[in-house]
Amino acid sequence: MASIHKLPNKPNWYCSITLSNGKRTFRSTELKASERTRAEAMSVCEKMQREINLLSPHKLASNEFLKVENRNEIIEAFITITQKTVQGKLTTTHAQTFLNQLLESANQSPLNQTTIEEYLNHWAKSKSVTRASGTAKRYQHTVDSFIAHLGKKAQMNLTSLIPKDFESFRDFQIEEGKSPATANMVIKTLRIPLNLARRQGLLLTNPAEAVDLMKKTSARRDVFTFQHLKDLIQIAPPEWQGMIILGSTTGCRIGDASRMKWSNIDFEKNIITYTQTKREGDSKALPVKTFLLPDLREFLLKYPVKKDSPNAFLFPTLAKKNVEGEHGLSLLFRALMTEAGIEFVAVRDNVKGKGRKFYNLGFHSLRGTYISQLAENNISSDVRSKLVGHSSLSVHMNYTHLKDSKILKEFEKFPSLFESKPMKIKKSQITKKHS
Repeated sequence: MASIHKLPNKPNWYCSITLSNGKRTFRSTELKASERTRAEAMSVCEKMQREINLLSPHKLASNEFLKVENRNEIIEAFITITQKTVQGKLTTTHAQTFLNQLLESANQSPLNQTTIEEYLNHWAKSKSVTRASGTAKRYQHTVDSFIAHLGKKAQMNLTSLIPKDFESFRDFQIEEGKSPATANMVIKTLRIPLNLARRQGLLLTNPAEAVDLMKKTSARRDVFTFQHLKDLIQIAPPEWQGMIILGSTTGCRIGDASRMKWSNIDFEKNIITYTQTKREGDSKALPVKTFLLPDLREFLLKYPVKKDSPNAFLFPTLAKKNVEGEHGLSLLFRALMTEAGIEFVAVRDNVKGKGRKFYNLGFHSLRGTYISQLAENNISSDVRSKLVGHSSLSVHMNYTHLKDSKILKEFEKFPSLFESKPMKIKKSQITKKHS
């Protein structure tokens, strides 16, 4: 029979309970002794006694004695866990300590206590092998930023993560000047390793899944007019002329354009084939195959070859530069736009130097210009997606077989930068370079 007592010099109610070995002991209810808490304290005591009675040997069927070492200590620990649960003071550490104590008594290995930092870093490093370098770096940057945001909590067990941790990290991205799309991306990225942890049994649920994504506010780039392109080509040095023509006739990104090699160009078939840097390392990514339009073909046939090797870069000076940074390709291209008298504005500015500025015009606008021109000439969306390497239709395109001759015929409507009439691709123009 359980009973409650107020012990000398003790502020709380104490339970007098009978252990499974017949001995009486006192345990604190953690409730301050007063008439107002007497009933609640008695309820706690009775619950403790019921749990002990349930696990007592005489309550178990014959030959089903609880075969664990330190049985009484386990029962004591169980009572403590129950008590803290009732009081709302149970922590992950308390629960895991009890479970490990129980496992060790049964000669089993304790539960793996993986910290948040250890688990996320291990996951991010594993992606350096299975993902494109750019994607792996983005994953690691997201993990590093999240760990820094958590502070000391990053050293706690993985199970201590709650939705609020991710909500605050998402909101922090906005405070730093990032776009809603970027804030959403970091949450989507963190959901990946936590879903893996759930499948591995390390988590019961994924706390990042409980966080709502932010409503996106689109910051769209404009497209260049053909007069803009002609003005740029007029003032640009030779390598940049080639970059501009390449970007406006293939839609490739600035990094891919700067690292294009002669081996990517097939002058005989009028084909350009390359792998997008953005998708390097992705086993599902297919090489992009597009067409060598007459403007670019004419430029390259007249362009001086600085190194007689198929693996030489088309634009060797620009190939050595980074895309971003103080002396990066993006900034150099904006300088060319300024020199050509082309106005551009930041449609999304950064905050305190954080985040990335987003301009209405830039080299990436050449991609939009190219795609828009294809659409205006009624070139189908599946053809457009294939030509620029959009991944969202990659599965669909695996089942789409397009004849090159049909696409070439559609390209006859594509306007030229160097003449007002539409371009014509003549078979007689086909020659070999770097064959």
